[in-house]
Amino acid sequence: MLPYEHSWTYNFYSGKVGIIDYIASFASIQTTFRKNIINPGDRFELVYTLYEEFRKDPELEKVYYDTVWKAYFSSGKLIQNPTIFKKVFQEFSDRKEISDLFKSTALGYLEKESKQTHNSYLNSKTTPPQISERWYEKIDLLTEMNDLLRKNPELLKEWKSTAWISAISSGVIVHRPLILEKAFREFPMETANASFSLFIEANKGKNQQSIDIIVKNLKDENSFPLERLTEETVIDILKYSNLLEKLLQTEWDSNSIIIHKPKLKFGQSTTEETSLLILAMEENSIPAETCQILLKYGANPNLGVKRKSQGKEYILYPLAAINPNGNDILRESKQKILINWKK
Repeated sequence: MLPYEHSWTYNFYSGKVGIIDYIASFASIQTTFRKNIINPGDRFELVYTLYEEFRKDPELEKVYYDTVWKAYFSSGKLIQNPTIFKKVFQEFSDRKEISDLFKSTALGYLEKESKQTHNSYLNSKTTPPQISERWYEKIDLLTEMNDLLRKNPELLKEWKSTAWISAISSGVIVHRPLILEKAFREFPMETANASFSLFIEANKGKNQQSIDIIVKNLKDENSFPLERLTEETVIDILKYSNLLEKLLQTEWDSNSIIIHKPKLKFGQSTTEETSLLILAMEENSIPAETCQILLKYGANPNLGVKRKSQGKEYILYPLAAINPNGNDILRESKQKILINWKK
């Protein structure tokens, strides 16, 4: 029995309209119960179940649409439950407010969500962040809506120009490699412009399959400007030999000197230099193959960089940059590559 069925002191509609107004308020607030946040996706099961009850009366159905569904169309929250999203779309696909639903949904793809969001103690360097199952469903919704819209080219075009473009630009689409491949085929300009964002997101999730897809389709190497990247990002790129090789074939100079951001040492602000080869030798996370590729594309094994120790400047050379505390096999492999290349 629904709550309003107990409200016999009200006239026939007043109690029902009160329930509708209350449900509409969900579009703008987060409901809590005993300190536990109600899953927004589960909330929409209730919203749709109530709609199925109210639709039995044409008057109440109109009020429900004007009050509840219009609020949700513009809120962008329906994407939190893709199953209900599809039901609502199929129910109201002929309404003009569907455009509002698509536009607000596009904003939902710009959000970022990770299972580690509330677990800051986790080591992100060893444990790649994982998106929730609900997010996988949101990404799958892109192609599922394509299927539903196949016979409506106008709405399909609008869906692609809103939701798809946002999912590409945010990078979240990399979590579904097959959908990422489809995006590269159907949105060549947008994926080219977003290639750096796509790489950043794929690297966070340690998604090698998506990295390979990005490298295969990389057209604009200018989206990885070495002089504007942080050292941390350069290190991430050096972990993927196929990406590095493509960048070296086009824009990157294997002998580029990278200037560290100013650091405070002994009360003074100092800058230090590094190079791609020295970073590859220093970092345990970078494979030995990276050193081989850098040398193949002209990296000078004798190119040193300026460093400071206890206020004195010295030159650090690649062979001396090897991490003594790293993996023994990796260290020996990198040393062997460098020594053999010098011969």
